[in-house]
Amino acid sequence: MLPKPLNIYWGTQLVGRLSLDDKRNFVFKYVDTWIHKGGHALSLRLPIQKKSFSDDISKPFFSNLLPEFNRT
Repeated sequence: MLPKPLNIYWGTQLVGRLSLDDKRNFVFKYVDTWIHKGGHALSLRLPIQKKSFSDDISKPFFSNLLPEFNRT
């Protein structure tokens, strides 16, 4: 069972959601409200777009921001 998506905020504004796909790879997607409000990109590697970002793009940005946990 995969965990629920993690909501990503800039201050109090919802920016996007980070989730795991069925292979447990990171997937990030901006929410439509952030895109339509003229929100900015979180990173040069994560430009504003409707399409999801795959693991190879999203993991390097988010992996150092998230706490580590023990899977035991």
